[in-house]
Amino acid sequence: MDLIRNSQTPHLELEELRQAYEAIAKTKDLESIEGRLRGKAQEMFPGRDPVVYENIAVSKGPGRAFKHGGDEYKNPAFIINAHPLMIGVMDDGTFYQF
Repeated sequence: MDLIRNSQTPHLELEELRQAYEAIAKTKDLESIEGRLRGKAQEMFPGRDPVVYENIAVSKGPGRAFKHGGDEYKNPAFIINAHPLMIGVMDDGTFYQF
């Protein structure tokens, strides 16, 4: 069964998460990224259930490698978890969904 996700559901869409991340992308400290990402998501996409913002978590990769930059496989710099999404973020800011 596919999850229904749109502006009426509590979950953040991949593109919404990307926009929030790009707004704070200059931050490199993982703890700072997590807090700022939660705040920016709430600012940009208000009115969702508070648990949506609380459930945004950032952790050090690798998790898994992605084919990135030609034929090379690279590990993400860190991973963003925002149920039901799990995204690997590369050093250059590229998003890969698990």
